[in-house]
Amino acid sequence: MRLRARYRPLTLGCAAATLLAGAVVALPAAHAATTACTVTWQPTNDWGSGATVDVTVTNHGASLTGWTLGWTFPGTQQVTSSWNGSYQQTGAAVTLRNADWNATIGTGASTTAGVSLNYTGGNPAPTAFTLNGDPCTGPAPTTTPSTSPSTSPSSSPSPSTSPSPSTSPSTSPTGDPNPTDPPGIGRVTRQGTKLLLDGRPFRFGGVNLSWLGLDENVGGIAYPTTFRIDDGLDTAKAMGATVVRSHTLGISTAHPLTLEPKLGQFNDQAFASIDYAVAAARSRGLHLVVPLTDNWHWYHGGRHDFTDWLGLPEDAFYTDPRAVAAFEAYIDHLLNHVNPYTKTAFKDDPTVLAWELGNELTGVNTTWIRTISAHLKQLSPQTLVASHWSGQEYGVDEVDIVDAHYYPFNSADQIRNDARDITSHGKVYLAGEYGSTDVTSAKLDPLVGDPNVTGALFWQIFPHRDDFGYVQHNDGYTLHYPGDDATMRGRADAIRRFQYAMSGVAVPPVPAPGAPLLTSAQRTGGGVALAWRGASTAARYTVRRSTTGADGPWTTVCDKCASDNNTPWTDTSAPATAAWYQVTGYTVDGVAGPASPALKTGEGSSVGTTLWDFESGTDGWGGTNLAGGPWSVTDWATSGTHSLKGDLTLGARTAYLARTGAANLSGRTTLRVSAKLAGWGNAGSGVQVKVYVKTGPSWTWYDGGPVALTPAGSTLTLSLAGVANLGDVREVGVQVISPADSSGTSAVYLDNVTVA
Repeated sequence: MRLRARYRPLTLGCAAATLLAGAVVALPAAHAATTACTVTWQPTNDWGSGATVDVTVTNHGASLTGWTLGWTFPGTQQVTSSWNGSYQQTGAAVTLRNADWNATIGTGASTTAGVSLNYTGGNPAPTAFTLNGDPCTGPAPTTTPSTSPSTSPSSSPSPSTSPSPSTSPSTSPTGDPNPTDPPGIGRVTRQGTKLLLDGRPFRFGGVNLSWLGLDENVGGIAYPTTFRIDDGLDTAKAMGATVVRSHTLGISTAHPLTLEPKLGQFNDQAFASIDYAVAAARSRGLHLVVPLTDNWHWYHGGRHDFTDWLGLPEDAFYTDPRAVAAFEAYIDHLLNHVNPYTKTAFKDDPTVLAWELGNELTGVNTTWIRTISAHLKQLSPQTLVASHWSGQEYGVDEVDIVDAHYYPFNSADQIRNDARDITSHGKVYLAGEYGSTDVTSAKLDPLVGDPNVTGALFWQIFPHRDDFGYVQHNDGYTLHYPGDDATMRGRADAIRRFQYAMSGVAVPPVPAPGAPLLTSAQRTGGGVALAWRGASTAARYTVRRSTTGADGPWTTVCDKCASDNNTPWTDTSAPATAAWYQVTGYTVDGVAGPASPALKTGEGSSVGTTLWDFESGTDGWGGTNLAGGPWSVTDWATSGTHSLKGDLTLGARTAYLARTGAANLSGRTTLRVSAKLAGWGNAGSGVQVKVYVKTGPSWTWYDGGPVALTPAGSTLTLSLAGVANLGDVREVGVQVISPADSSGTSAVYLDNVTVA
């Protein structure tokens, strides 16, 4: 695996000669209308076929309210996502439009947005930029800036001067690390088998957000956007969590984007999302449990990386001095890092409740536990140490907390018996993971009255996507709040009540949602398809339309009729003339949040190219093992008026809806399909679906993993990164799997098959 290169930022003003890739390139002369601004193009990651880039625009002219930055790629680059703004790309030309919170750029002020992109060949930087349609000319009155880019790279990811991460969503912040300190947070301490916070007993409910430092669920392995970090933490807070456990804040090895991609070689760009997440948790009063390695071979790394690097068997991680020393060196680099948001070294940050030796480690011995625990206590003496439950840790004085996991979570007695055992050995008990799909109030409520149970953390929340809908995950334990369907809402409510009870606090009303963000308003054959980035705690959305302008007056065209599971939502009554839209989120109790900024038809990022919408028939799709169909029907639709329907016979059966025939998806990054299960039939433990493609002469199968198919509907997503032979796609389809305990008949609906 190639270690990611470090980059100097490239600062551009129009009418400048720019040093690019070792050659002086003369930029075209500006036309009469110009804008006094400069743009810094700073790649933060580059893995040979894709990159992430921070784009900072500095306004040297009059204050701007609303901005659109434009450029043309000199190479093959295709933007796949953006943050702190919405993008649109036509050919090589790209525009990046402000988000709602960063629309104003005062005189002399800067704002940073960013893009992820794919490319083939090279990745040359753009050579000119426009702001609101006019070329950037650099600082006024100077019209001939320096002919070379900045030659002084930043020494570390540095935040802007915003006082709180929640209001500074730059993914890789730039500027001096000189923010106002975020709100203080108390330090958790141990007293025997109990924890104290500010001298008072501390018991808690909480959640796992494994992906805060590095994610695998949106377009492949990549750093999460600051919006998704904020959305996940806001959701945790709204559910009553006071502790968050996150693997990727501490486990980060052997991938080009991780902290230690190769033995002894550190990639400090990986700290950008870690720093942001830690500071964001601190600002919300959330404490963290941070595992330091993993027993399993997941994308973020694990103990096997150290033994693989050293050519050792995996269990030598616990016994070979070289492996122990390598792990301690990794710990040192992680814990000695100073967070530029908080100006606090990780080892000294009271946000961290505990360092966990590793996630679900097996084969451990007492000597290794004592060695690593003692190393942590010497390096970070005020922070607690947790160990996964093996029994080997009982005699190690440096271990404070013992962490047990529950798959399945069968009963309250299961946890209470384990807590009694662990506390009898003088340790604090923590249920570090329990599956959200196993939850009932009957299992959780008895734990509140058991003083041996200090804390319990469910697995796990996934946030809203940056464009629309939710991030999907395929391990069977995903929770979207307030819930994709009635079953998930019931589990979420039970968890929320339990978590507030563990804190000794009455359950408050669900907080009002934040403002959604409309990301697209594009005309289709069936009307105007609207997509929006969702708001935490929103259960339903109201859509309003104006034919006059962005300030209204407004007509309601959807009264709490849409959710995050059926976007894009189509306004089938849209006029042929220009229209403006705004969206408002509501909690399950009907409490409204602020409306989104208005978006005009034709604006925002395209949500993808529609391949098949079934408006005029089945579009060549067929079925295998169906009880009937497929047909184009008007029973349900997410775009237009029609969808594809196939009848199902339930009960340990697998059926397919598919279109067989040549398709060229070269250059595409994501395939999406809207899907829904009919409301009749007994779905048993749950019908699952996978969107898939078959490519190349061998018809190689690639799928997006199983997703629960429910009457509420969902969006199926397949990342095309890593799919071979995209120019030779032989089949696109959806696999439907009904469990053995399902029975009767039902139907599956598909709509809006798109690629982006």
